Amino acid sequence: NNALQMLNAAISLNSNNYPALLIKANTHIKLNQNRQALFVISNALQLQQTSNGYFTRGVANDSLKYYSQSIADYNAAIALEPTHQDAYYALTKAYLNNNQLDSALVIANKTVQKFSEAQEAYKTRSNVFYKRGEILNAINDLSKLETLTESKAEVLFTRGYYYFQYQHFQNAKSDFSQVLVLDPSHYFATYWLARSNEEMMEDAEAIMDFNLFLEQTQNNQCCAKEVADAKKRLFELKRESTAPKIKFDSLVNFS
Repeated sequence: NNALQMLNAAISLNSNNYPALLIKANTHIKLNQNRQALFVISNALQLQQTSNGYFTRGVANDSLKYYSQSIADYNAAIALEPTHQDAYYALTKAYLNNNQLDSALVIANKTVQKFSEAQEAYKTRSNVFYKRGEILNAINDLSKLETLTESKAEVLFTRGYYYFQYQHFQNAKSDFSQVLVLDPSHYFATYWLARSNEEMMEDAEAIMDFNLFLEQTQNNQCCAKEVADAKKRLFELKRESTAPKIKFDSLVNFS
């Protein structure tokens, strides 16, 4: 809000102050005032056409779910500046949001070719592959991403989840276990580790992991769906692994 005051003062002195208009539009986006942002940046683009200007308008259109317009803006940003990485990632996501999965893959492939060492390039393409149902390809991109990033926990968690979807439960278990080595408090990794053990019929380990998950989340107002599911699965696992006992409170004559 303080930034807007200064920007309005600058623009009042020079209504054609393109840098101030660009920053003002981005400030409106930060404040979730996307219609105001769209109005400001559209006026700014009449003064000067820049890659950052089209990218900013694309973000505003994205926020308003005007995906066809945002796609056109991101393409314009790339045409003016072919090395504008953020525009490539945003364009790919806009195609996904607009259910244009083939176009999303085309841009994602171009992005990986153009920025072959960029972490976001592989993360974005992996998401495209997953949305297309090409889970093995999504896993391969995450494996490449693992070699590029120091923040491995979330990469391993996502890959583990994809392995689980692909029914490679041993690989899923390995990834979730690695996540917990890096971050023992990652309760979602504990939950999916338990699910992986359950699928492999390693009941004792599954019971231990489900119990740990419930301990980790007992004072946390999170993941109600997973907590309920864990309790249900734990009940079934214990019932299957513990033989029932019959106790007679008094002697009965069956003769």
